Amino acid sequence: MSAPRNCIFCGRRGRISKEHFWPQWLGRKIARPDQPSTVSEIHVGEGKSRPRLHARAVRQGDVTTRKLRVVCRFCNNGWMNTLEGQVKPLVLARLEGLDSPLTTEQTFALARWISMKAMLSEHEQRDVVLTPPEDRAALFQRSEIPGYYRIFVAAHSSKTHAAFFRHSTTVSRTKEGPDPKLPSGIHRNIQAITWLAGPLCFFVLAARVMDLDLDKIFRISVVTRIWPAPESAVNLATLAVIDNAGLYNLSRAIETLIAQPNVVYGGPLPS
Repeated sequence: MSAPRNCIFCGRRGRISKEHFWPQWLGRKIARPDQPSTVSEIHVGEGKSRPRLHARAVRQGDVTTRKLRVVCRFCNNGWMNTLEGQVKPLVLARLEGLDSPLTTEQTFALARWISMKAMLSEHEQRDVVLTPPEDRAALFQRSEIPGYYRIFVAAHSSKTHAAFFRHSTTVSRTKEGPDPKLPSGIHRNIQAITWLAGPLCFFVLAARVMDLDLDKIFRISVVTRIWPAPESAVNLATLAVIDNAGLYNLSRAIETLIAQPNVVYGGPLPS
């Protein structure tokens, strides 16, 4: 029998529940293939080398049925459920083709929801987590999004309406290793997450690397930033549209970061 797990947000031990990464209300709105299956791939890279395919698996059921057993029932049925209730009408309005202007409060709620999903996705494999426990607790306790997160939304023209891609690694600006140092149990300090949900694309870029200015390195005109807070109002119905080539470039954002002349490899990654 496996030992009881701790909730990744509140830290409670035991009473861990299965959380749908894709909310059921969202999965029902997205067209599914006749014979759904999910392909999972792990790509591993070290230093400035391009990632290589490490493992590949195919399972029955489309990606929208994906569940993660990493949060407790109290969080799942409490603050996470409340947050999802705030975001659900905003996303559904866009999926149903309605005008979707967001207030400042709604934009912040959407950014918190995407942050929560990003943190969940990190724990599909325990050795590739990036966000430290104190930052996950801050989202749970005080609705604080990590300052090193950059969150964007866009529309897309791909025929694929349900997809998820996460790329994470570890880099440093000096040969002495990562700064700040990696916390105990954390093996990554940068990540890029691309998530397609119907006609919407959510994109999260995070880098816990001192003096690495993401806002100068990445100037992505085809996506709209919602965190840190945007200067102007956001309307989900009038977002710029990304084509397949743009989605590919977006999902490979970390390769652009690694190629920076002031970035060096920060140490061996776990196998």
